[in-house]
Amino acid sequence: MFDFLRSRSALIAAFTTFFVVLFWEQQRRNAYSVANGSYTIEIKSKPPPSPLQPQHSRTLVVARKKDENVDWIEEQLQNEPRLTLAVYTVDDNTTAAAYSVPANRGHEAMPYLTHIINYYDELDDVTIFMHSHRFAWHNNDLMEDDAVLMVKKLRTEKAVDKGYMNLRCHQSPGCPSYISPTLDPTPSISAVDALNTPEAQIIGQAWTALFPDVALPSTLSQPCCGQFAASKSAIRARPRGDYVFFRDWLLTTDLEDKLSGRVFEYVYQYIFGNTFEYCPEISSCYCEGFGICFEGGEAGYWEYTNLKEWRAQLIDEIVTGEIENTITEDQVMGLEGEILNVETDMAKKWNLATASSSQDRDDERESSKAS
Repeated sequence: MFDFLRSRSALIAAFTTFFVVLFWEQQRRNAYSVANGSYTIEIKSKPPPSPLQPQHSRTLVVARKKDENVDWIEEQLQNEPRLTLAVYTVDDNTTAAAYSVPANRGHEAMPYLTHIINYYDELDDVTIFMHSHRFAWHNNDLMEDDAVLMVKKLRTEKAVDKGYMNLRCHQSPGCPSYISPTLDPTPSISAVDALNTPEAQIIGQAWTALFPDVALPSTLSQPCCGQFAASKSAIRARPRGDYVFFRDWLLTTDLEDKLSGRVFEYVYQYIFGNTFEYCPEISSCYCEGFGICFEGGEAGYWEYTNLKEWRAQLIDEIVTGEIENTITEDQVMGLEGEILNVETDMAKKWNLATASSSQDRDDERESSKAS
């Protein structure tokens, strides 16, 4: 064994390994392709279009300001089958805006409620409610934080079956037991909670105003941040008048917009799902909601997540030089093999896990043809 850092050939090997690792990391970041409605790991830079026709009609409701660039919506989604685009401009109620709101209050809650009120009798099978930015931290990590992929790969049968589906699979922030509503927050809300979750201070009073006949729940929880899908039947489980009532509250409340909008972020699961807490397992959300399944369920998801973190740590250690004084030449040369083994293992597990999900989608397509 010798000190490889003093060896010209070993130094070349180390640099070669470093760039190989970076290459494979880039391939991993681009490693998604759509096959029969599920994800498999392949080296492709762009996902091909889905070969499946959606089983249900869909409307995408988006809240935007007029100075926000939302070109991505039409560019990426206008040709999606059975998808209607309804982009609401919250700060333009002139005739120039195809979809407008009575007032710019309550952030995205105003266009969401306005759409339901205006199209209550003409709703598609599933309505998808989303923000105007394509890439955001509160989108799903395994879908590259991309709203386009979330819309395209949403399994509408999940929303139809359950009635309500939060589009964010990752539980934090919002789950579990996130907010404990109270009518007198002073003795129960800490300074830290008041700063990080200001809605916790006012949601008790807001609840009694929005749902005067429903007792104050002990907990309100669901993943943030106001993006979800609801079925036509779940929306119509309430009369149109309920949504007019909710919107009137937004129009008249003394709360500032960010707070009134935050209130709705943690009551949508009750409005459409009749539950105070909506915190499904991450793996269940990905598999049932988007067709991204893991062998072993939640344990498989966390194993995969840990593998990703381990890879990132190894790459960071090479970049920063933290491991150069302890690693041998053989270990450096073996690092490429270790990374490749990880990639192969991840791909194998992902392919195995998605096989049944893909077959389910094929069965559904054949069933819809037969009917």
